[in-house]
Amino acid sequence: MVSQPKQRIKFLERKNMKLVKLGRGCIAAFALIIALPSYATQLAPAFEFDTPTFSANFGDYDLGIDFRVEQTLIVDALAYFNDDPSVAAHNVALFTINGAKLTETVVDTTDTLLGNFRYSSINPITLFAGNTYRLIGNSTGDNYTFGVQQFTVNPLITYLGYSYSATTGNNAVFDAGATTGSDIENAVWGPNLSVRLAPVQVPEPQSALLLALGIAALAIARKKAQ
Repeated sequence: MVSQPKQRIKFLERKNMKLVKLGRGCIAAFALIIALPSYATQLAPAFEFDTPTFSANFGDYDLGIDFRVEQTLIVDALAYFNDDPSVAAHNVALFTINGAKLTETVVDTTDTLLGNFRYSSINPITLFAGNTYRLIGNSTGDNYTFGVQQFTVNPLITYLGYSYSATTGNNAVFDAGATTGSDIENAVWGPNLSVRLAPVQVPEPQSALLLALGIAALAIARKKAQ
């Protein structure tokens, strides 16, 4: 017959082993939470098209695109159409639909060429789902294009229309009275931007540790109640 103290020791040993396994499980869960990557798509143009059928220059214009954001996203580059070859720098600016300027940059002939546009990096800004924005670029003596075929729009946004207005200076401006339209194939195209999904917020290490400890405490309390 096994003595009472030995039974007690064996009981405590089994209990300690369970706690050790539980602790290891919590540590593994904590490591997994910390290691989870933020989800983001690859940088991609908001708009792109095949070779345009017509490019010309009828004077300096501010050319705009209106679009709605379908998911909260990050913009970290603005772009301008690269007529082959472009010879000028282009002011490009991003506004809310109410005319508040969010960011601007100058796209020049040394910036990264991707497809039909050159991209200039900016400090990343966030655009929020459901909001509408207007992107404007100045032609600055270069050709602009229309009669575009096979135009594509990034699924993160919805194209709403284009605008254009004559300008007397080399600067992208917001013109509430600009001529507007919504025909993609015959729109006048100049500016562009590169967009990606805003990263999912990952719990901070302190929050993840508290979560793991909370799970462990609940498990221990449940074991004691059994």
